[in-house]
Amino acid sequence: MSRVDDEPDRFPPPRIPAGTIARARLDARLDEPWDALVVIGPAGSGKSTLAAQWARRTSSSIAWLSADGPAGERPSGRRTAPDPRDTASAGASTLDVALALIADPSGPVVVVDGAERLAPVELGALGAALDRAPAARLILLTRTAVSASALAAATSQTVRVIRPDELLLDDAEIAALTRDPERVPGAAAASGRLAVAVRDHVDGDRSRHFERFRHRLLEGLEGLEGLADPGGAGHPAAAGSPYRSTLARLAVVRSVDEDLARELGIEAAELARAQHDGLLLPHDGRLDVTAFAARVLEPLGAELPPEERETALRTALADPRLRRERAHEALRIAVALRDFDAATDLVLERGLLITDEPERIRAALAGVGYADVKHHPILVIVLGQLANLDRSTRLHGLVLFGRAIAGIRTGSSNARPRDAMGFRLLAATLLRLTPAADSALKRSLAALAEIDALNAEERASLGLVGAEGVTHVGLTAMAAGDDATAATMYERAYGEFVELGSIEMLDPLTLRAALAAVRGEL
Repeated sequence: MSRVDDEPDRFPPPRIPAGTIARARLDARLDEPWDALVVIGPAGSGKSTLAAQWARRTSSSIAWLSADGPAGERPSGRRTAPDPRDTASAGASTLDVALALIADPSGPVVVVDGAERLAPVELGALGAALDRAPAARLILLTRTAVSASALAAATSQTVRVIRPDELLLDDAEIAALTRDPERVPGAAAASGRLAVAVRDHVDGDRSRHFERFRHRLLEGLEGLEGLADPGGAGHPAAAGSPYRSTLARLAVVRSVDEDLARELGIEAAELARAQHDGLLLPHDGRLDVTAFAARVLEPLGAELPPEERETALRTALADPRLRRERAHEALRIAVALRDFDAATDLVLERGLLITDEPERIRAALAGVGYADVKHHPILVIVLGQLANLDRSTRLHGLVLFGRAIAGIRTGSSNARPRDAMGFRLLAATLLRLTPAADSALKRSLAALAEIDALNAEERASLGLVGAEGVTHVGLTAMAAGDDATAATMYERAYGEFVELGSIEMLDPLTLRAALAAVRGEL
């Protein structure tokens, strides 16, 4: 290509989808000074929409190129990761045009969409071109951080990055889409805050928006024949595909780090390919299957033989980092295995009773009822708390507690003794909210004494739930007008939370301030 015509509309940005919201915090990043900007995010994270919005409002001339095919065209055909040794990858024609535009002293800001399909040598050529044309500016929209590192290594110009986690919608942005602040927690939990998944949640299950994006994604992936059509799982054309098997395992466990991936038999190259294909969100040293990709790949999980599926789930559930860093995901896995002892241990271990993300717990426990957990009273508490969040189901929550209490008292429950004690403590404190409030403090103190009689190991196994129970005894004492007991319990709870290293979960000092307010000291 010998020259680039001086036609401002030759490479226009794509149309902005209807209903798209403004993202002021990211717009501000685009307005900052930069020579090159790399926007990294999985499929459906809003990279192209963000850049297109900026392109429409900036005074700069824009040339929008696609690395998926000839310059200016949208993706078509199968997408494959470029061979780093290949200097003539699928994006070569895009590279020629981009280099010519960058070299033009009066040229436009060059935007390359799908930049993950440029090989490192091509990204290096773009970096070298920026050094030769200091006035030029370049935006790369990519699914992988490799694009940013390869470009930065090849240029002395300023390269700024918008990370995948920054592209996730915040509460204000979700509220703008839902037009109802009360829907924000549910939308955030269901979508993982991924732009396309939030839109799908707002528009309705399996919306046309979701289906269009789903087909667009699957058309570009190899080894997934059949998934683009309803009931297409198990397509014979992809039988035995190692990559398909990898995605099936990822669809089941949904979050891995390098060690867990290795235990699951997933090669590093396959993980890199899944990230290149826009299915994974890197965050805090882990790769999480996006909420959008989880739905797209859902049929693959069903392709795994039952024993392989169970092995994958149990391997993930045993992973200490997953339990620590993705407790809600671990809870979902325990429920999928119908291992309610493990689910109880997670609730106690990670303090999920006092989470500020109840919708994620609700999602993990979807389909679980009293009959499933009647021998697991800590989980009954969780279900009761979820019911209590909605005025229309609060009576159901009380019924759950009542049935669990009756089962423990009559001996019909096979609950582990420690679990029954933890339940009795929290259930006793909740009596303060019922007509039996006069007996709440007495019963709470008796239940706490029962727990205090446990040996140190059993007591410690209650984890954050034990500390929360002490806090609730303080609340119960405050409700009963026993300020001295309330203050003592808050002091004790504070110490237990500090010892557990989880003071951020609930600060009893705040409760002490509430007590002071009740006493008229504030």
